[in-house]
Formats: sequence, C-alpha cells, structure tokens
Amino acid sequence: MALSSLTSFELKAQEADSTINIEYHIVDTTPEPKGGYAAIFEWFYDNLDESKLTGLDTMDCHSKTNRIFVQFIIDKTGQLIEPKIAKGIGSPYDEYCLELVSRMPIMWTPATYGGRFVNIRSVISFNFCQQEEQPESKNMKKRKRKKN
Repeated sequence: MALSSLTSFELKAQEADSTINIEYHIVDTTPEPKGGYAAIFEWFYDNLDESKLTGLDTMDCHSKTNRIFVQFIIDKTGQLIEPKIAKGIGSPYDEYCLELVSRMPIMWTPATYGGRFVNIRSVISFNFCQQEEQPESKNMKKRKRKKN
C-alpha cells in the first residue's frame, strides 16, 4: 500500500478575532506540523486500515487522477479545523481520507502575519494505490517490531 502526500498552503489567511473576513495574500510564516511532515505520514501509516480501501490494485500509483485533496484550516491555536474534500476520487476513498484527516491528533505551529497568529487555509493531497513491495526502511522495520 502506498500513501503519498503533497501539501500546499494558500497564501490567504484571516484574522480569527475579526468579524470582517480579512484575507492576507502574504503571510510571514506558514504553519508547520509538530514533528514535521514525517509525523503526519507516520500517523497515517500507523492508522491506515487497508480493509476500508478495496480495489486499490486497479489504481495506477503515478496517475494524477488518484489524488484526494483535503482542504482545512490551521487556526491561530494550531488546531486543524473544518476539513472537507476539495477534490476527490469517489467513495469509499474520499470519506475514509476525510475521516483520517479529521482524527489526526497532530498540532501545528500556526501561521503568522505581522507578529500575530492567523488562520490559514491549507490543502493536503493523498494518493492511495497498491504498489509493488518496496524494500523496507529501518524505521518501517522498527515500527513493525514494536507492533508485534
């Protein structure tokens, strides 16, 4: 099972305390997941239930049509909120991907603008497909030993 991801951040942020939606086109710093993006991949790998993703053997891992884009906001406290499918590939993949993103416990360092924390909309994409077995990395072997 392969799970790849691509993250992008829109260059728009809004002040959380404002009653008027102020959008910035440039932020001073973009949000970062605590533990880095490797922590996100590790969490997804550890929590992925392959039984919910039948039919992956028919998907091409290199096709751009297999990507699920999940849009969310990293708020000024570093929480991931309001996840939704921005572009999907259909059931059951979209729903399961959204479920995983919604359960993700990883906190983020929020974006800043003008020395203040601001909300920022972000998109992360996932590519689910069945891939031939790859040689395992040392980290993968360690995780498997810990589970047993």
